Amino acid sequence: AAPRIGSFNLHPGPLPNYAGLNAPSWAIYNGEATHAVTLHWMTPGVDTGAIAYEARFPVTDGDTGLSVSTRCVKEGIPLVERLLADAAQGTIPKHAQDLSKRRVYKRKDVPHGGTIDWALPAKEIDAFVRAADFYPMPSPCGHPKAMLEGKEVQVAKVVRRGARADAPPGTVRRKEGVVEVAAGDEWLVLKRLRVAERYVAAA
Repeated sequence: AAPRIGSFNLHPGPLPNYAGLNAPSWAIYNGEATHAVTLHWMTPGVDTGAIAYEARFPVTDGDTGLSVSTRCVKEGIPLVERLLADAAQGTIPKHAQDLSKRRVYKRKDVPHGGTIDWALPAKEIDAFVRAADFYPMPSPCGHPKAMLEGKEVQVAKVVRRGARADAPPGTVRRKEGVVEVAAGDEWLVLKRLRVAERYVAAA
């Protein structure tokens, strides 16, 4: 309330559908084909203020939490420039949000309690892993967890092989020099793990 014109927030997600934390990661996990960055007026409620500008862009099957977050910054800078130009003219847009469509993601919200269920389809597990992939930087939401010989490891990168799994979910095998795990429908190639605070090749 202190500034003469108003306060503004550059939010890395489309509002009101992706309010709160880690919006880029949730968009990947939810299988969204597009995402957006929103510049909105700030009010006492978190991410509830009227929208001034929005920039949409496509999300691909290869995107990660880092790549979508970076794209939000890239698309968001021109929105800040528009804000400054419109503020000089006294004509900043103000479009009220439809709060009946509001969804808020909180810090405690993590799919499947943060643990991989290998019985799920490979596509869903892949999205779960990519959503948390901010390599080489730390993941703000943590990597999905799995158990290997009684020890917890974090799965940081997988690749869908496209070959039907002919073994129970969670089965680990080596084939053609790579490590694979059976998902509910197909084999997933394990590329990178995080073990004892270090990133290591899955092999």
